[in-house]
Amino acid sequence: MRRLLLFYALACGISWACWLPTLAVPAVTTPLLVLGTFGPAIAALICADRRGGRRSPLRSLRSARWRVPGRLYAAALLGPLALAILAALIDGALGGPGLTLGRQVPAGIAPWAVALLLLPIFLTGLVFGGPLGEEIGWRGHALPRLLAERGAWAASLILGLAWAAWHWPLFLVGGSSQSAMPPALFLLWVVGLAYLLTRLHLASGGSVPLAIIAHAAINFGAGLLVLPTAAFPATRPFAILAALIWLACGLFTVAAPPRPPLPDAPARRRPGAMAGEPAEHAGRVVSVAPPHAR
Repeated sequence: MRRLLLFYALACGISWACWLPTLAVPAVTTPLLVLGTFGPAIAALICADRRGGRRSPLRSLRSARWRVPGRLYAAALLGPLALAILAALIDGALGGPGLTLGRQVPAGIAPWAVALLLLPIFLTGLVFGGPLGEEIGWRGHALPRLLAERGAWAASLILGLAWAAWHWPLFLVGGSSQSAMPPALFLLWVVGLAYLLTRLHLASGGSVPLAIIAHAAINFGAGLLVLPTAAFPATRPFAILAALIWLACGLFTVAAPPRPPLPDAPARRRPGAMAGEPAEHAGRVVSVAPPHAR
């Protein structure tokens, strides 16, 4: 736990050192906002096991963690978008603007041009909008250590609260996404997302690349369709999305309760094997991934 606290202190210190100066020098807001998103990744690399332990974020990225079932890629990419679309449709049924890209796409742009821009927007957000810089730290470094001692809900609650608090300076920075969001609603949303990302982490055997993709899809769908902005300050679509996130958390918990990984003690793990990779046990190969993740 001491090393996790050191990691978190470094993540906040690095990110906040980038973000807080923008309050005094707005001209450098965009570069420093982007640089600050890499605070968790830098902190994780500083705190990483230099011996290349199995929970090292460097090993997580170098390993074959791209090779996960296609259904998990579909869930990571399409799940957040489906929830954002549903939230926008529910808001439309209640009298809101409904399914529109007007929050982020200027009026007058032809639909074909918008379609061509969607992939670049997604990829730009993945690299420079937070997912790459954050997930190496949150799901690559902190989550495996929390799960080693706590259940999925407890680990997600701790990480979700820490993740939300890390964003604190952004609520003060004009032009950031958080500047238009109610902090309490943002906290509720992030903690729910933390649990869903934990379930994805367990199901994929700890894939950091998959977490990066899921985080990018979350930002992409919510940012285009429901998150409040200066031009569209309505928060009801965001509240609906947060409620849907927690509904999904409840459904996952009831339908497929998270189970702890099989204990390492009886298994003879191959030298250098990652968590979730097969381990030899009593002459046969068994999986150390959680049973629900299969």
